[in-house]
Amino acid sequence: MMPPLSPPMTDEEVERGYNNRAAVPDHQRWLDQWVVHAERAKASLSPALDIAYGGGADETLDLYVPSRTARGTLLYIHGGWWRSLDKSDYAFVPPAFVEAGYAVALCNYTLCPKGTIANAVDQCRRAVEWCVRDGPARGAPAR
Repeated sequence: MMPPLSPPMTDEEVERGYNNRAAVPDHQRWLDQWVVHAERAKASLSPALDIAYGGGADETLDLYVPSRTARGTLLYIHGGWWRSLDKSDYAFVPPAFVEAGYAVALCNYTLCPKGTIANAVDQCRRAVEWCVRDGPARGAPAR
């Protein structure tokens, strides 16, 4: 027998549970640092930017590949509570992985409320499919 479902969360519970900006008073300091590190990473690694992985305007990814043959590929799906930020804000993520020999794909998806969580999941699935199908030809092996 299935246990009873929990009652739906209130708007306040959702906000408290998922709004990291409200939980981190100095969040802007961290976001500003991300921008500095992201710009440095883009300048030093020269990624392929805004590659279409699907037909939607928001279905793009940035691809960072090492200078030697990549050992595998990491697909990074950015946060932002599904309603803010962009893949480019997370360009500080790839350098350590690229240095270790991995390709890194940073993907975008349609943010809420323009898109739904279900839509974002479908888009991220398409990004995974692109990585498996098209990544190897661009130096990003499917494993």
